[in-house]
Amino acid sequence: MTLFQKAKHINRGKHILFNLTSANSIGPTVHRFNTKGFFTTRPQNKKQGTVDEWAQGALNKKEEFVEKIYGKPLVYFQSTVSPLLPQTYPVPKITRAREVEEGTELPLNSHLLYFLPNYTEHELSLDGYNEEESPPEPYNQRVWAGGSLTFSTENPLRVGHTATLVSQIDSVKEKYRPIESGGPLIMVGIKREVFNENGLSITERRELAYMEKMSPARKNVKPKNEPDFQHSFVPSNISLFRYSALTWNSHLIHYDFNYANKVEKHPNLLVHGPLTCTLLLENLRCNLPTGYKVHTFSYRAVSPLYVKSKMTLCGKWNAEQKQMLDAGDRPDQLKCELWAINDEDGLAMQGTATLKRVSL
Repeated sequence: MTLFQKAKHINRGKHILFNLTSANSIGPTVHRFNTKGFFTTRPQNKKQGTVDEWAQGALNKKEEFVEKIYGKPLVYFQSTVSPLLPQTYPVPKITRAREVEEGTELPLNSHLLYFLPNYTEHELSLDGYNEEESPPEPYNQRVWAGGSLTFSTENPLRVGHTATLVSQIDSVKEKYRPIESGGPLIMVGIKREVFNENGLSITERRELAYMEKMSPARKNVKPKNEPDFQHSFVPSNISLFRYSALTWNSHLIHYDFNYANKVEKHPNLLVHGPLTCTLLLENLRCNLPTGYKVHTFSYRAVSPLYVKSKMTLCGKWNAEQKQMLDAGDRPDQLKCELWAINDEDGLAMQGTATLKRVSL
């Protein structure tokens, strides 16, 4: 066992912070992975010390980004996601200057196209992701574990708004796993709030899981429900590349096959967790009852989705509420279970959306 792996636990339980003894810093070194076609000369992960020392500096440290919400990124967003969605997907009006019209409400989760941090390549972790959100060695591999979204139905974010994103890490926890299952996980929770001129518009919470070594073995959990609506497609390399570009996401697992396959042992490039979340919500938007808007969505990732493999977006309405709708009633709130399944009909992501009735 290396010095990196000698962990001193502060207390026990399902979720605990823990103290990790690390080796002393010996300065930048060159890292080379023993793979064909992949290596990096990026400096070694600069973070040293314990996880709880890192957490003390990272927790509740706020970052603010102010941005004018222009319509141009949404044109490229539509070009990226519309081929992956049903033909009923609502495409906004585009001006002669090839921008989405001012005043247009942003598609669900498309705030991720804005407020992009301006990190240089040498400020990133070895896997190409944001190092500011990652704990120190040996927790180098990460997955998007889940999150939640709350959209204001009265104060949506629109093209033309000047908006402010306030982001902070608000939780760092250890989740116990036996060594044979990969060892402990460090769960990093991030809260992001978007304000426009009228106040709070979007609250996003995301949870990232960090581990020393990830097992890419895919769980094959079957969904419990039959969907009321569904849509299947095959994500391409171009789909993943374009979404990475739109969201300034340089995580290598989405575009560098040698890294994804040789280093993290995946069979192919991974579909982004936020992209799957976005597609679930946009597929729901294709099936919305008249007079309702999506208000919340909470979700968790179950297993990876891979490029060039069929994925299916599914939704099922709350049975009692659906009966009310079919009878002509309009309840104040609707619930819909959303899930994505892989090419083996196993769950990849699942969650629950709530919809609010709005004035027409």
